Amino acid sequence: MANKKYKIKSAGIDIISNFIRISNIIKKNLNLQNIYFKNNDFFQENIKQYNLFFITATCFDDKTFNRLIDKLEQIKNNSKIAIVTKKVNKKKF
Repeated sequence: MANKKYKIKSAGIDIISNFIRISNIIKKNLNLQNIYFKNNDFFQENIKQYNLFFITATCFDDKTFNRLIDKLEQIKNNSKIAIVTKKVNKKKF
């Protein structure tokens, strides 16, 4: 709910369309503003515009997880990342 407390634009990106559908229902029920959900492949997304990331990496194999970390190297230096179930072994993070 960072967008509500801090008045920042928030986005959710997921390749699973049902997650996006459910997220939009929750958004409507909670009357959330400045947040949108996008059904897309994270690897096809321009992530330079975002600066807060929450990633559930439970089902990612090592190859996909390493691609994800490489992709996150594009983000701004003051960005924050929270990754569930996996550890990042790069100095930048």
